[in-house]
Amino acid sequence: MAPYLTVGKEFGNFHFLATTGYNFPAESATVTTETYYANFHFDCRVAGWFYPLVEFNGNWSNKTLNFTPAFAPGLIEIDRFDGVGGIFSVAPGFNAALVQDRLELGAVYETPIWSKHDFNFNSLLVKMIIRF
Repeated sequence: MAPYLTVGKEFGNFHFLATTGYNFPAESATVTTETYYANFHFDCRVAGWFYPLVEFNGNWSNKTLNFTPAFAPGLIEIDRFDGVGGIFSVAPGFNAALVQDRLELGAVYETPIWSKHDFNFNSLLVKMIIRF
């Protein structure tokens, strides 16, 4: 289950959205995780169609994941994955309404600000929405 709460506010051409929630299993399973997550989104309308934005994302897990894959000993050893901890990232980008109510294009680049065990990643998300 993942109950969450979202709030938003517009201040002229500026917009703020925040979402927070908690993932937890509805019943016991072999691998269970419980994760708190939060997202903060800021954007600004420029020229009526362009929205530069920045998001701050984070999650915090309070359970340890113990994967024991069935590999031949000495061939591949993954060991234990400690999932207790969190990761917090920043994602700058833009959204553009290229054709009003018909075509939107957007992109964000995400990279961690802080993570347990210095887990590092870089991601790029590109979206295109066509309404008809």
